[in-house]
Amino acid sequence: MLLFASEQPEAQGIAALGLNWQMILFQAITFLLIVLFLKKFVVNKILAIIDERQKEINSGLDAAQETKDELAKAQQTIDKMLDKARKDAELIVSGAKSESSDIVKDAEAKASRRADAIVAEAESKLNSDVAKVQQQLKDEAAKLVRDVSVAVLGKKIDSSDDDKLISQALEASSDNKN
Repeated sequence: MLLFASEQPEAQGIAALGLNWQMILFQAITFLLIVLFLKKFVVNKILAIIDERQKEINSGLDAAQETKDELAKAQQTIDKMLDKARKDAELIVSGAKSESSDIVKDAEAKASRRADAIVAEAESKLNSDVAKVQQQLKDEAAKLVRDVSVAVLGKKIDSSDDDKLISQALEASSDNKN
């Protein structure tokens, strides 16, 4: 038997590796069938789902970019509006300052004119009162001089002599004061 076992024909080629070419062919055909089945029914659906998902992602990115652009435009618009509002506010404030300054100047001018008018009126009244008082003093001094001259001379002087004496007395008293 030993001999018999040794007389078996030796395997050559693929058989020497312990591989059966019929099994390899069967497995290759099965693999191809599975690949074709998957390609026809599964891979196309998966690719369609991936494409659809990619479109959704792209549209979301586009929408995000549009929103970002709109936000930038809105920010620019807001900045322009704020700048305009600041400029308007500055104009209003400077106008108000100018107007208040003008009002104050006008009020000061009116007050100054009023004060000048009051001072002028007071000076006029004072001058008038001084003139009245001076006239009263002259009249009273003249009366006193007449009374004194009557008492000193013992007689009444006529009116022209009286006036001369009074004038001389008044001039003398004015000169003594100065």
